[in-house]
Amino acid sequence: MGNGRCALAWIAIATIFMFPPLIACARMEQFQAYYPFYTPAKESFSAFIEFALGMTIYLFGWEFLFRGFMLFVVRRRLGAWAILIQAIPFWLAHVGKPQVEFISALPGGVMAGVIAWQCNSFIPVFVIHAIMNVLLNAFVIAFAK
Repeated sequence: MGNGRCALAWIAIATIFMFPPLIACARMEQFQAYYPFYTPAKESFSAFIEFALGMTIYLFGWEFLFRGFMLFVVRRRLGAWAILIQAIPFWLAHVGKPQVEFISALPGGVMAGVIAWQCNSFIPVFVIHAIMNVLLNAFVIAFAK
């Protein structure tokens, strides 16, 4: 589980820091066209909740792979280089998403690696990613044109 204080601090910092960019992105046409990719989530609150829960489960696996497995296994051999190594496939997994998201995924992946490294767990990064995902999709729906 890692360092709980570290996790709570990073979750709070990331949520506060990312709130304004998420609102700005949600208003962009390319985000409006892409999210939520489960169309019924736009139509009903219950469908949105189902989508959010499904995405949260998906992101758990995503973060386990990149931060839990890749980061912590690679760091045994390559030390801090593991942060960059796990960030590159994470970044590439964002190909096809809105351009701003794709561009920010590399520094975001590095920062996620740093957070997981400092907290000795992928769990805080999973929580941050899940919060960002739910907020972004909710904002896109709220700001729909």
